[in-house]
Order: sequence, then structure tokens, then C-alpha cells
Amino acid sequence: MRGLADKALSTMDKPLNYKPVETNGAARAAAHILAVMEDRAWASA
Repeated sequence: MRGLADKALSTMDKPLNYKPVETNGAARAAAHILAVMEDRAWASA
């Protein structure tokens, strides 16, 4: 178990390297929801 603790401690000193992520997910979801809401003919069938 000590090996795991040593690995965790050695990793904490390394610089962070995050992968880029999309930042427009909420806007894209809102656009899809709006498109569905505007085309609600199926709801009144």
C-alpha cells in the first residue's frame, strides 16, 4: 500500500495538464431545446 501513497505524493508536485474542453455545451443544448419547443406539432396530436 505504501507504493500507492508514494505515487500519489510524487504526482502532486507535477504541473497540471488539463485537456481542453468545449465551453459552449449549455448554449448548444439550449438551441436544441428551443428547436424542439418551436416544432411542437407532435405534442398536439
